Amino acid sequence: GETTIHANATQLQQVMTNLLVNAIEALTGPGAPAGPKRISIATRQLDGREVEVRISDNGPGVPLHHRERVFGSLFSTKPGSTGLGLAICLAILRAHGGRIAYEPGQPRGACFRFIVPVHPGRLDLD
Repeated sequence: GETTIHANATQLQQVMTNLLVNAIEALTGPGAPAGPKRISIATRQLDGREVEVRISDNGPGVPLHHRERVFGSLFSTKPGSTGLGLAICLAILRAHGGRIAYEPGQPRGACFRFIVPVHPGRLDLD
């Protein structure tokens, strides 16, 4: 069935856009796979109270030594980047009572998954 979440659509669109742009850049930059390039988006409901969105790619992934800082502001592995994309994602999701995590892709790549509550408490999204 379908699940409706109560959220600021523009802000969640920003999260999706940031994660998809990162995946596209991972597949077109250094370390990109020589063969087919893949991005997958999957959603699922957790316990009827939360929705999880997973965005995975088969690019080079995030090096182990960068994983602790990946959501910090001004962090980037890309030349010319502001390094604000994932920090903004984190701030938006926290404002929605949600969370975001990185995990290595299998067998390679990156997977970012974010979770938002279906019915959050009072939101302050302005």
